[in-house]
Amino acid sequence: MNTLIVYAALLCLGQAGTEPHAHGAMTEQGAVELAWTSSPRLAAARHARMAALVGADREKPVARPTLSAQLEGRLQGPRVTFPRAGAEDATVLPESYYRLKLEIEQPVYRPGVGAAWSRFRSAQLLAELELLKTANEVARDVRKAFHAVLLAEAALRVAEEGVKLAEAQREQTRNLLAEGLVPPRDLTASDADLAEAEQGLIRARNGLALARADLARLTGDRQAADARLEEMPLAADELPELSALEAKALAQRVELRQVRAGLESARAGLALAKTQVQPMVSARALLARQTGSAFERPAYAAGGLTITWNLLDGDKARLDASEAAHHIAELEAQEREARAGILLEVQKAWRDAQDARARLAAAERQVEAASKSLEIARARYEERAAIQLEVSGALFGVLRARSNVAQARYDLRVALVELRYALGDDVPQSRQRVVGMNAPPAR
Repeated sequence: MNTLIVYAALLCLGQAGTEPHAHGAMTEQGAVELAWTSSPRLAAARHARMAALVGADREKPVARPTLSAQLEGRLQGPRVTFPRAGAEDATVLPESYYRLKLEIEQPVYRPGVGAAWSRFRSAQLLAELELLKTANEVARDVRKAFHAVLLAEAALRVAEEGVKLAEAQREQTRNLLAEGLVPPRDLTASDADLAEAEQGLIRARNGLALARADLARLTGDRQAADARLEEMPLAADELPELSALEAKALAQRVELRQVRAGLESARAGLALAKTQVQPMVSARALLARQTGSAFERPAYAAGGLTITWNLLDGDKARLDASEAAHHIAELEAQEREARAGILLEVQKAWRDAQDARARLAAAERQVEAASKSLEIARARYEERAAIQLEVSGALFGVLRARSNVAQARYDLRVALVELRYALGDDVPQSRQRVVGMNAPPAR
């Protein structure tokens, strides 16, 4: 009895993906678009990007003079004078004194400007790539959550059909018991089957509620928990060649570009480390207004150049350069590892999709063969040439075949989601939708 309920439920699951959905339902891509605008995780990533851009701008090698103002006032005494022939005594130390000073300083020459610009651009790129990486991960998670809701909805329909089947079986058993054709223990077993089916229905409802809540969490929109989802039909086209997909992934995946941008920044850091022992020239100007005295005029101005040259730096430049060189070697190894990892992800997703597509085709042929076997078994049963066990076996064969179709279809969709992520197919759209929404102001 339990076996019959399970196989009937799987039959409903296999047919669930073909049911039409209401107009205006949320599609898989629509859920991703919603997440790109409302996801809390992406909101945090946007702020992290802006903070990284501010940090990079702090090190931008542009003219940024420093201007400081200082106002000083004090009372002092006793007053000190100096006698002058034929004139009043000159004041050397006045009893009250004030001074207003403005000082401006600007580096004129700093070694390694080209390397500094390279590191600045790399820092900007790394901030953008980290946001794109998060957007690609959010898209993958939302797509999986979307299909999890569809699977939970199918499971709910399975559970509801199981309850109906158990109720029908109990009613049939009750009628047979009333006619004295079955023992009372069969009715007890039917009641137990119905109770088990009802428990499955409760679990299915809870599972659907949790799946919808997870989709709402990932999209950042509570209304997504109540949206009707539309499952798009599977494309009949064959997958492209693996070599073409691998080349596409190497061109689009953000992780590989992150390592390369980090390499560019590290090489610039090595060049900057070697410039620490080179001279730096700064221009400085000073304007002052103060209490005049015998030795100080009321107004004062000065300007000049300052050359700073660290002749001995305690071996700091050499050690910094050595550290930067090892960091470059580390990133080069990470680039090779990232490249191999991306190729493996693409190959696995591609093979999983091929396997699921082949299993789907085989399962569909199995359904056709099992259906014909069931027709033959029923015809033989009507002619009293077969027993009920043969008909039941043929029926279970059809149900098994349909459950295999449903499982292969689900596995194929999951594999295609993983392949899309492995290729970085959401990166071009996310650059426009996610990065473009929070681009830094033009400079």
